[in-house]
Amino acid sequence: MKEIKFAIVGPVQAQQRPRFSRQNGHVRTYDDKKSRTYKAHVQKCAARYAPEQLIDSAIELHIDVFHKLQQSGSKQLKADKLAHRVRPTVKPDLDNLAKGIKDALTGMMWVDDAQVVDLIMHKYYAVEPYAVVTIKY
Repeated sequence: MKEIKFAIVGPVQAQQRPRFSRQNGHVRTYDDKKSRTYKAHVQKCAARYAPEQLIDSAIELHIDVFHKLQQSGSKQLKADKLAHRVRPTVKPDLDNLAKGIKDALTGMMWVDDAQVVDLIMHKYYAVEPYAVVTIKY
């Protein structure tokens, strides 16, 4: 089994709802600016790890999301968060976080995000926000 692993620096953005517009009687669907910017950032972080040919087999995708540790709270609470004894239960939801990353990597790492047959995700706290993506195929 092959593996690609890389980090996405900065806060992970949830996939926003699509926007719609009418042009010549047709409805056009598009991502808002925030989603487009985030997807471009993910692609930039992943670019040097992209395979020569797109993955066309089943994929096991692991995403570990690290939220920024808040300044408020006791020293013990902060220590528990950094030791992963206390985990984030705040929004955004994991599935929305995964969607933006999967969409950004479609056409860059794999042919279609339907190839992801296993999705394993975790949310943790860290001093600075980031995510670690592992692709196994």
